[in-house]
This record gives sequence, C-alpha cells and structure tokens, in this order.
Amino acid sequence: MRRQRIILILTCLYALILVIAFCPLFNEDPKPSFGNQVEAERYNVPELYPEFISRECRSGRIWLITITTSSVKNFAERAAIRETWGSITGFDGLQFRMVFVLEDTGLKYTTGVIQNLTIESETSGDLLVQKDKQQSTGESPNKSLATASGLLTGLNWMDETCSNVSTMLRATDGYFINMIGVYWTILKDRTSEVRKLRIVCFDHEEPRSLMKSSSAETEVRRCLRDVFLLSKPLSKSFTESLSIGTSSKTNVLAKTADFGIVDMAFAKSNSSSQIMACTQKYKTNCKLLVGTAKPDAMRTLWLNYQ
Repeated sequence: MRRQRIILILTCLYALILVIAFCPLFNEDPKPSFGNQVEAERYNVPELYPEFISRECRSGRIWLITITTSSVKNFAERAAIRETWGSITGFDGLQFRMVFVLEDTGLKYTTGVIQNLTIESETSGDLLVQKDKQQSTGESPNKSLATASGLLTGLNWMDETCSNVSTMLRATDGYFINMIGVYWTILKDRTSEVRKLRIVCFDHEEPRSLMKSSSAETEVRRCLRDVFLLSKPLSKSFTESLSIGTSSKTNVLAKTADFGIVDMAFAKSNSSSQIMACTQKYKTNCKLLVGTAKPDAMRTLWLNYQ
C-alpha cells in the first residue's frame, strides 16, 4: 500500500513538472493578429505579344484589325467578345483579326490573376501588353489615361507590324459591335469614303447638332472614348498627334446619319435593349452598329444573328 502511494505521488509530481514546462506553449495565441497577417504577393502585368496575328499581319493577309482596349481582370468580357462578334474573321475573302490591348494602370495583381492572364494569352494568342509603350500611373491609377495609353499601344503595334492593313476598328470590351452591319454598310460600299474621311465615328447623339456646336477637336475627343474606324493612311500621323496631346491633325467628317440607319436614330446605342430590338427585327440587316452590352447580353445578341 505504501509503495502504491509513493508511485502515485511521483506520478503526480511528474505530471506537474510537465504542465509547468509546457504552460507557455498553451498560453500562446495560435491566431496571429490582423497586423501580422502576410498579404499575398502581387506582381506587375507581364509583357504579352500576339505572335500569330503579328505573323499574319506581316504576310499581308489581314485587311482589317480591331484594336479592343480591355481592363486586365475583364476575363469574362474578352471571352464573350471572342465567342460573339469577335469570332467574325472576314467577308468576301477579306480577313479580319482582333487584338486586345490591356490597359496597364500600374496596379499589381495576385499570382492567380497573372497565371490566368498567361493561360489566356497562350490559348487565345490575341493579348498585347508592351511596357515601353504604356504610361503607368503609379499609386493613383487613372483609367482614362490607361485607356488612351492602351490605344497608343495598339496604334504603334499596328504601324510597326501591320503595314499592309487597310483599316483599324477601335473598340472597348464593353461594346457589342454589329460587324456584319459595319462591313456591309460602311466598309464594303463606302471604302473610298472611309479612306478619304479617315476617321469614322459611331456617336449616339444627333449628328446635325454636333456639327453645329462642336469643333473637330471636340469630335475627336468624343470619338476616342468609344468606337471608331481609322484608315491606315492616317494612323501614323494620328498616333503622333495623340502622343503629343493634340488632335489638330485629325478631322471627323463622317457622321452616322450618312450610313442609312434603319428605323433608328442612332448608329450607337447606350442600351443593349435597343440593339437587341433591332437585331430581332432586322437580323443581319440591322444598321444599329454598336451597343453597350455585358457578357451575357452579348451572347443573347449574337443568337439573334443566327
């Protein structure tokens, strides 16, 4: 009995020693404070280049290039465009191609975003990012500056790589473009006028009131925000004028009223429902050429063409 008591006492003492020894470990908070949490590493957007399209350009096989400016994280918008109006690759033996110029605002992105961007570039082959051609806004990103910078990137790339391309169509990833209407209404029947007038704007406001109240420079600034056609002969001087911050070398002489709008007052709509109604009624004969649309709306609009 005495021996058992001694063993019990020793066991208790041993247990007490273990508790004292490991007590500091139990008192530590396993959850670090908010200030100590490690943020995910972020990276700059890598340079990306549309190699296959560039080779096609150099071969002289492309007639029209669409330069579409797009925000880095707008994966859904780019996918919807590729599935819909961007899938049209030409008419009458004339080849069309599209390049997405990513707007580099200077922001850094997570590993996941960069990986997805790399995969998208490898899969689609239509992304363009050239660091030496774009302006970074540092800690205060400015979307309008990034958009203008992206446009300059696209124009420079076109001048350097696609010297045989006749016309550039400029767009943003928030628009659905009726490419069938653009071709048959403007490019096919009025190619000589497009080359002569050089810039063709798609504007949703009344053309005649614009002609009365706006200067050519004002027209160009409005044009740059949205969608326009630019003939190749002007692209170099246009790029240079943008680079030095003036539009004095450009003229907006073509207005949407000249393009035979069918039962519509607009060539461009700020409502996807308007272009939806037009495509449902007139199918490929719809002369409403441009409309704002989210990815799902783009797919629905595209079904109306089939």
